[in-house]
Amino acid sequence: MKISFKAILALTALAVNTPASMSAQTQIEIRHYQAAAGNDAVWVATNAGLMRFDKQSGESKTFSTDKYNYLTAVALSPDGLVTVGGHGTQGVATFDGSEFSALKFDAHAPQNIAALVFADGLWVGATQMALHQNESGWKTYEGPNPVASHYDFHTLAYSEKESRMWVGVQSNTADNKFGYIDAAGLTFIQECTDNVNGLYVQDDGTVILATEKGMRKYADGKFSVLEHPISSIPADCKAVTGEGDVIWFAAGNTLVKGEGTTFKKYVCKKEDGTTDTITSIALDGETVWVTLYNGGLMKLVDGEFANPSAGVEESMAETETSKNDIYDLNGMRIEKPAKGQIYIQGGKKHIGK
Repeated sequence: MKISFKAILALTALAVNTPASMSAQTQIEIRHYQAAAGNDAVWVATNAGLMRFDKQSGESKTFSTDKYNYLTAVALSPDGLVTVGGHGTQGVATFDGSEFSALKFDAHAPQNIAALVFADGLWVGATQMALHQNESGWKTYEGPNPVASHYDFHTLAYSEKESRMWVGVQSNTADNKFGYIDAAGLTFIQECTDNVNGLYVQDDGTVILATEKGMRKYADGKFSVLEHPISSIPADCKAVTGEGDVIWFAAGNTLVKGEGTTFKKYVCKKEDGTTDTITSIALDGETVWVTLYNGGLMKLVDGEFANPSAGVEESMAETETSKNDIYDLNGMRIEKPAKGQIYIQGGKKHIGK
């Protein structure tokens, strides 16, 4: 049995403990995680499924199924194939424009997919492991802190110069936050003790890190602060990318372009005065796309952010649901609630027995 997008919004709204949440008109905020730009469309991983924004028509459509409805990562292969990764046990799948096809793994199926990168095959960053798929199958690189309650390979970036896949980790441990994978295996550089949110590798092999405590760089075996004059931004930098020596990074609702010693910032302001956070940056020729955690896909046009869907009614893929289906408080369907677990069925809250 399938569930409509509108039903997910309505059911999840019931989980919010405020009077307004009980209104039939209330809708939850869709959370936007990553974007990938292709020739004809921009793809966005959201907690409601995979959104496709058509560059020509300006129309958006979101695709989801019972299995793939909470997506956290998206990437395009060199031939344009869309690959997605999901929250929890949703795993990794390809999307052909109408259907999701799950990827099969040799042994350990990854969970909580945070990063997907194509470089000599597909690379996957997940909880407690990074994986690489090539013609020989899958190879798994397990995290060094198996007892850690939180240890995620959160970001990946490939270095052509050194044939290395750099990894950035988010963890509640004090070490093993930054390193690389090469023919010798997984190696960590212990000088980095901050959670790493994003990575970009320049042509000369310099690694640019977006961390919870600001921008860093790693070159010639040494860490240093990425010096820039932009001071009025949060310390927690969430995303970084680039092209050649030009870098783009984001913290809070501010996007920064750095070229040599010249830096310029672009602030995405919301009309209602509330703040938001840029979660990803996608370069598309002369166009820069960003995703805002709550605000969705935005486009940088002539130095200003614009909603690319302005004036176009968004079209959501809708499927059917049953009043007997059971959902947790995040709006995700579950088979059977645990004892004491609050769940939603038939639009009402219940407690598992």
